Amino acid sequence: MLLDKDVLAARWEELLATATALDIAVAWITSEQLAGRLLEFASTPGHRLRVITGVYDCLTSAAAIRRLQELAVVRIAVPANDKKFHPKLYLFTIGNARTCWVGSANLTRAAFGGNVELVHEYQDDGTASEWFDCQWTLWPPPNADWLDLYEERAAKGQIAHPAMPQMPPPPALPSLGPLPAAPVAFGSPLESWQ
Repeated sequence: MLLDKDVLAARWEELLATATALDIAVAWITSEQLAGRLLEFASTPGHRLRVITGVYDCLTSAAAIRRLQELAVVRIAVPANDKKFHPKLYLFTIGNARTCWVGSANLTRAAFGGNVELVHEYQDDGTASEWFDCQWTLWPPPNADWLDLYEERAAKGQIAHPAMPQMPPPPALPSLGPLPAAPVAFGSPLESWQ
């Protein structure tokens, strides 16, 4: 099912009301209101929340990170070589099933009410959950010193990616190796058009 801006916020609330666990991996969290809903969710007995967020250009709300850090439910993704952590993945556990969202929506007010967004909702076959679990073990939780420095830089409006203590680059992932060379057909471009 495809969700656009007209139904995204309502569907979010519907899934939050029935889920017992929620895993989120997004590039940015800028909405205090949505972060507050996550905190409400996490404080409900029997519920589990895990959030991985990027902090490129200090766009993620420092207050949201601190509030999530207080509950020990957040990890900070700072890839090496000035790369961005840019996924938008939401996994809602409802009973024995996991409803997955993959699309363009960060955890921002604009994404849940203003931007033109598109999210695909489907039942996870295990691959999205496996990806999230791998990412959760890869990235560290923020400590108080890191948060203080991040808040300071965000308050100054610094937009370059900050190198901060306690956030070493992630371990190198094994290379998948080069792609096999595809046969090259020469001649008219229309001859090779399938």
